Amino acid sequence: MPQVVSLKALENVAFRPIGPGSLFNKSLHVSDQTRKRAQHANNIENRRLDKIMSALKREQRVKDNIQARVIQQTSQSYTERHALQEVLSNDYRVDNFITMKKKLKPEDIHDRKTMRRFILESRVFNSGFGMHALYPEVKRKIKHSDINWEVGRRKKQLLRKNQEVSKTVINPTISQSAFRRMLTDRTHWTQYNTPRQNNNEVVWVNSTCRPIVFRM
Repeated sequence: MPQVVSLKALENVAFRPIGPGSLFNKSLHVSDQTRKRAQHANNIENRRLDKIMSALKREQRVKDNIQARVIQQTSQSYTERHALQEVLSNDYRVDNFITMKKKLKPEDIHDRKTMRRFILESRVFNSGFGMHALYPEVKRKIKHSDINWEVGRRKKQLLRKNQEVSKTVINPTISQSAFRRMLTDRTHWTQYNTPRQNNNEVVWVNSTCRPIVFRM
């Protein structure tokens, strides 16, 4: 009798719509286990795919770096050879060699530019025309042909001119017409306002070219 009751209770539990031990809960449990196994398999595959993608990206970066270095070296070599050709065809032709002049001695050279040329020409005589002998001049040619270097040089020139103008003291005796000409003629700005100092005196020259002396 108890066994019959227990079997009946088990059947009642198994065929209940919901609740612990019901067929619905067992289906949910099986479905949850299947979903977990599928997620675990997907995670394994995702990790494996991430490793493959990481290896591919690393290999691509290595290829890009090698290609960039090859392109940079090729471009640098082409630029240097082009600059060397310009140096040999213009600046350092044999006809222009200062070392070919008679009675030229190093101790007689006092100009920095001439001394640099004398040294490079001496290297050419010792090792021949090539990149190694004229490499400093090649680098100088490349530097001067760079637009950024030219822009920087122009900026320094303008800054130096503006500093000279800003430090200039305005002539207190200048006339209105001379002052207007001075504003338009910035090249000779300092000449309009530069005094001549004689010992303890400051001499200004006004627009009528008459000196006016101020005692210090």
